[in-house]
Amino acid sequence: MAQQGMAEPQRTGTKIPNRNMITLAKQALRLIISTTMMMMMMMILSLSQVIAADFPKRADQLLHTTFVHTKWLVRDGAPPGANDIAQTPDGWIWFSSPVGLFRFDGMAFTRFKPPLGQTMASSTTRIGVLNDGTLWAAAKFGGLYLIKDESFRVFKQGENNFPQGAMGDVLRDNSGTLWVASWQGLFSLPQGSATWRKMNAETGLPETPVNDLLLDKNGTMWALAPKAIYARPKQESRFRKVSDKNGWGRLAESPDHSIWSTDMSGKGVKKLWPELKGPKDRFLEQPQFNAFNFLIDRSGSFWLPKNGELIKIEFAQQEPQVKTYASEQGLSGATVNAVFEDHEGSIWVATDHGINQTRPSRMALLSQPAVFGEAQALLGGSDGELWIDNNYFRHIDNAPEPFAPRPQQKDLITALYRDPHGIVWCASLDGLWKLDGLKRKKVNLPPEINQLSSFVIYALAMDEDSGLWLSLGLETWRMKDGIWKKYGGLPALKNAPVTAMTPGLAKSLWLGSLGSTIYVLRNGQVHKLDAFQNADIGTVMQIVPRKDGALVSGENGLVVYDGRRIFRIRGEHDELFPGITGLVVMPNGDLWANSGVGLFHISATEIVKLQGNPNHAVRYRKFDENDGLIGTAPPHGPLPSMIRTGTGELIISTLSGTYRFNPAQPGTNMAPAPVKITGIAAAGNSHSPTGGLILDSAADSVRIDYTALSFTSPQRVNFRYKLDGIDQQWQEAGTLRTAIYTNLAPGKYTFKVVAANEDGLWDQKGAEVSFEIPPTVTQTGWFKLLCLLILLMLAWSLHRLRLHVALRRLAVSFEVRAAERERIARDLHDTLLQSVQGLILVFTGIVKRLPDSEPLKARMENALEMATGVMNEGRHKVTVLRSAVTAHNELTASLEHFGYHLAEQHKIAFTMQVRGEARPLRAHVHDELLMIGREAMRNAFAHAHPTNVTVDLAYDDKGVTLCVTDNGCGIDTDLQMGRPGHWGVEGMRERAAQLGASIGLCTGKGQGTTWKIQIAAQLAYSKTGTSSLL
Repeated sequence: MAQQGMAEPQRTGTKIPNRNMITLAKQALRLIISTTMMMMMMMILSLSQVIAADFPKRADQLLHTTFVHTKWLVRDGAPPGANDIAQTPDGWIWFSSPVGLFRFDGMAFTRFKPPLGQTMASSTTRIGVLNDGTLWAAAKFGGLYLIKDESFRVFKQGENNFPQGAMGDVLRDNSGTLWVASWQGLFSLPQGSATWRKMNAETGLPETPVNDLLLDKNGTMWALAPKAIYARPKQESRFRKVSDKNGWGRLAESPDHSIWSTDMSGKGVKKLWPELKGPKDRFLEQPQFNAFNFLIDRSGSFWLPKNGELIKIEFAQQEPQVKTYASEQGLSGATVNAVFEDHEGSIWVATDHGINQTRPSRMALLSQPAVFGEAQALLGGSDGELWIDNNYFRHIDNAPEPFAPRPQQKDLITALYRDPHGIVWCASLDGLWKLDGLKRKKVNLPPEINQLSSFVIYALAMDEDSGLWLSLGLETWRMKDGIWKKYGGLPALKNAPVTAMTPGLAKSLWLGSLGSTIYVLRNGQVHKLDAFQNADIGTVMQIVPRKDGALVSGENGLVVYDGRRIFRIRGEHDELFPGITGLVVMPNGDLWANSGVGLFHISATEIVKLQGNPNHAVRYRKFDENDGLIGTAPPHGPLPSMIRTGTGELIISTLSGTYRFNPAQPGTNMAPAPVKITGIAAAGNSHSPTGGLILDSAADSVRIDYTALSFTSPQRVNFRYKLDGIDQQWQEAGTLRTAIYTNLAPGKYTFKVVAANEDGLWDQKGAEVSFEIPPTVTQTGWFKLLCLLILLMLAWSLHRLRLHVALRRLAVSFEVRAAERERIARDLHDTLLQSVQGLILVFTGIVKRLPDSEPLKARMENALEMATGVMNEGRHKVTVLRSAVTAHNELTASLEHFGYHLAEQHKIAFTMQVRGEARPLRAHVHDELLMIGREAMRNAFAHAHPTNVTVDLAYDDKGVTLCVTDNGCGIDTDLQMGRPGHWGVEGMRERAAQLGASIGLCTGKGQGTTWKIQIAAQLAYSKTGTSSLL
């Protein structure tokens, strides 16, 4: 409202006491007020621009207030010059036009493209749907197209006797025969036939053009010609003339199954059958209703395009109601080409510049503001009474009765209030009034207010002591017994600008202020609610007290107060519910809130969930211009902007008008939203969503487009989708109509999608499409097998290389050890053996000189013999040291000799077994194996208490295996690594490690013992053997 910002009171000739005390507060408020006023002016300006201009995809209300009108212009993608409309059973709405055939899903127009290899004329004049769901389209210059799913059939003019030139209509009868009305006459194509047949006098139809056809519910076929109308009953084969007429027109069947036709040169709309006529029929047979095209909707109303206007004739009441719509009322063009009713009951109108949709509104317009851009004050009574601005309604269905002159800019009504005594108070820019029925009496205001050059009363309320409070914004006043007191005589309210007043429970009065501040007045005391300090809702706009607290709305949001804590209400999709100036709590606890962005409904269940979980995002239903609620809630007043009547209906005030809405009957759309998958794109290519689709092998990212064919409120349709094999649960897509998947592995997938209409009704059938991503060359099984083989070969090669390096290191080590053995052999030969040999020679010479009778001679000869044996043994050792290879059977002999020696000593049986052909071993291998074998045999004979010890020595191409086995007591688990302080077993393991051999022990208590030593052929055999080291 003009001047409804919180303006500072301006006085003339009156000194303001305590002015310095409130100067700072006033300066702060000036900034807020100036900003508020600027915002209001901008809103008014923008609203005037909205009314003056055309906004695409926005619901503009026609004069008929029970419908919502939406239009799409050519700039929005609508086909230019659309001339016919049809809807196929799958839900698509189709438009024919001079530039192509289009289909529409409520969000976008898409030009139809025939299948690859087929062509189609760009200009089509008429379209329709056959009884099997096939769409037919007639080309402007001849030819017919039949379209259903992936099927596309073409009838060319002159081919198989198909008529030439433009066509009027096409239908298929119950026998499956296809009929075509054309300038050349009526043609039929029986099911299974390939040749068209022209109707003639033999069939009861003369040589005449036929413009329109109709197959009624009884199976009768009607044909409209320029000079007559013909009919062929279901069981007959001939047409008969049923009516004379002049000019062209159309045929239609009404909901009561009566048949009607139009005649551009005749008298309006004519009923053909049944022949009995009444007032309705005679009313329609008027020249003013002459038209070519027309529609009879499901309610029985007639829609007639004529001379750039759309005429609607309703027969719901006793007298016919005629309404006219043109571009001045929001139609998209000056010429109406076609009118059509869809499956949901919406009316579609094609004009020369766009497409229009009108559908039933959920809101009913009650009144419009007297002053442009200003909302109307509201007040409801418990007995069904209603006050809207200056009008009084004894009942909402009754005509309004004014109780004050129609408001002007100077006397706008700013607040209405009914006190507990039933008295109605009216605040306006020209003062405060008290109503007595339909008469009003002015209430004397205090001089301080009357001396103001202008003032606005924002709110009225009465306390428990029958004191009337009013708020001027910066100041509050209380009147009791005709006496006014500033701030009610309460100092706590001096610096408290009041924006909202509401009587509460327990004889309290709730006051809302700036900065999320709430005061409660009870028993003459003012209590400031500290819990609201961090509410962050800005200026308080509405308060609804409850027994345990209150619901409070502000410019920044909505909160629930339970008497101790504040719960901020946040909705799904990050909705904050700002700018709520009307709050109503229903008897069942449901919350309705009128805001700057629409009307919200939050169920009581959601509020309970919020109080149990402060982080809960409440689910809500939003009503706005798409439901017929035009305009936004007034941001600053009059307040409240919504009330509940005694009949349970909601009265909603916006800057564009006041609306009536029954929340118990919200007009739920019970038609599910059929889902369609419109395309799949992958690897830069687009594909039709057909079954068994195989995408490119490089398609690791896939985009799937889908839509829902719900036209009541398509922008509110919600989707869920799931890709089998990827998604474990349904993905909530909201209103998005595209799903994108990346990094998809090769395989077969099925994409499923379902949708819910604007009222949450889900289409459980949904839609699905299967596709396959073939593997690339690098993803095939044989390629992976090849890679595995290559990896195995590389691993084997690395193993061979590692073995080669290890063997080379061992070979070098062996060569070093061989050289060391040779050095030791030389040193023994050149030192010890030579010295011993010299001593033997010396002592031999001495013995020869001794007489035979000398007692020492025999003893010395024995000593010399022993020395000679030592000398021979030393030479043998030197020979072994100097040789890197042992004899074939030397290891066998050594082990056998040692074993029999131990067997004789311990009186235990001993067996020596040799398998395979003995081969020459490397000397150090011989020595280490001999040492290991000796230690194993020594332990067996000495500690195992066996009855038999066996040594098994095996030679083969893989290497040498030495096994020492006894049948003794076995080795305890804790002794298998050797006895403490004894190094025999540990030495065996160390010798095996130095050889690069494996050593294993198999034993058990009472089960005997087996030592098994294995060394590879490369390490064991000499270079002259069957295998070499390198």
